[in-house]
Amino acid sequence: MAIEKAPRAAAMADLVERVGNYKCIRHLRDEQFYSWRFQNPLSQYRFLYWGDACLEGYLVLQVSGRINEGKAWANLVDWEVSRAQVWSDLFEAIASLGNFDSISIWSATLSKAIRSVLENFGFSFVDKTGIITKDVKQPTILVKSRYQEIPPSDWMLGNRHLLDLANWDLRMFYSDNY
Repeated sequence: MAIEKAPRAAAMADLVERVGNYKCIRHLRDEQFYSWRFQNPLSQYRFLYWGDACLEGYLVLQVSGRINEGKAWANLVDWEVSRAQVWSDLFEAIASLGNFDSISIWSATLSKAIRSVLENFGFSFVDKTGIITKDVKQPTILVKSRYQEIPPSDWMLGNRHLLDLANWDLRMFYSDNY
């Protein structure tokens, strides 16, 4: 495992492609996106990698540039893993080495496997309502039909209902705030 200050954009994009989780609506996470995304001058990121030549997983933390009231915090903004055990190993490393007073993650669209790992580390979750604007920290997605005659229940992207939270992969790093 390695903790670094810069993204391995090509390796991260390769892992995303190999894992191939295309069931949800999300950003295209390719090498160009990763090379651009982590240049945010308002944030500091740390990258935890599992694997060298061929990544098996990574977690990206947005970390506090200064300590507020003596507290160090981190936001878990992005991740990808080839299998659940890699997620657990990566998070255990963060929990033991990171020395953070708090770690936050958007949980509305997390898988049961990831939620289970986080619960084992003492995380608690707010129950989902199933309404995207209530289950996300702040309303960050605007979905609107160009055609008034189409009712919201029929808004689709391919075969995915746009207003069904289960069809989305929401992560902090998809937002400009992180």
